[in-house]
Amino acid sequence: MELIDQLQKIVPWAVELPLVPKILLSLVIACAATLLLSVIWTTPTIQEKQYVSAVKIILKGCYRRAVFTRTHAQMNHEAMFSSITECRELVQRQIPEVTGSSMAQPAADLVASLESIEREKSKEPWDFQRIDSYKLESIRRLSLLSQFVGAPYTIPINLTEEVFFSKEEADLPPSGNAAIAR
Repeated sequence: MELIDQLQKIVPWAVELPLVPKILLSLVIACAATLLLSVIWTTPTIQEKQYVSAVKIILKGCYRRAVFTRTHAQMNHEAMFSSITECRELVQRQIPEVTGSSMAQPAADLVASLESIEREKSKEPWDFQRIDSYKLESIRRLSLLSQFVGAPYTIPINLTEEVFFSKEEADLPPSGNAAIAR
């Protein structure tokens, strides 16, 4: 009760206001308090900004045809494996920065699926279905990471049939007119 009395003494003019101005003044104060609280509680920390940035680097670096194209449609499998190796290396470099508890496991799973594709290189004849299943797992992890950071990341929901002949083409993002294989 003393606190209220003290506040009334600080702003005595507010006590004498008619009802409508008091309501308006109360709304302004409530809005200002709400704004202040939202800034305090919702502004990302430096650490959160760092792991969001790391995830965005992963998303950008793995947006390549080698990941999104069915294995049988690729004319240069060496280019595919080389491009996927670069993607995996980029993800591994960024993982120490991905400290968000909801994002660390999908990032680690992404590395595992990319490594699984790489391991298939030494097994001949290659099992295209197995490689494609690892690619689909990679796509799911990339999609999950993009959702966690709220990054607009348009990806095919399935593998495409884009053909590429070189490492440079394998590193390109999937084209917008790529046929989606289901």
